[in-house]
Amino acid sequence: DIIVRERRLNKLACPADGCGCNLRSEESIHIFRQCLSEDTYHKLHEFLTRDNPHIFECKHQGCEERVFLDDGDDYADLACPKGHRFCGRCDLGPHAQMTCEDREEEAEREKREEETLRDADEAWQSALALGWKPC
Repeated sequence: DIIVRERRLNKLACPADGCGCNLRSEESIHIFRQCLSEDTYHKLHEFLTRDNPHIFECKHQGCEERVFLDDGDDYADLACPKGHRFCGRCDLGPHAQMTCEDREEEAEREKREEETLRDADEAWQSALALGWKPC
């Protein structure tokens, strides 16, 4: 119980002398249901799912849902059971059929274009404020 509360999950091993078998696997996790309180067992399960590379936590603020991803599925366009869409590997939102690197380049390009438009608008406003009249 204390190992789970203190998150020392690397200590989940068989207590028999000389055994030391790792009990973090899906095959052995059911053993803990018999010796842990229900709350602690669910907390352990929650901690262990975070280590699973096929499980992604929803990135929508306040959402606690998780998405299971099979091999070959598109990690860049996930949707949790509540309908929030996100990328499992980056924070640039869902981007189906596009790598995170490509999406990052696209976001940088969009940011530069936005800055260029803002600079042009500021120059225009400054010229008008100085009394310049367009043709």
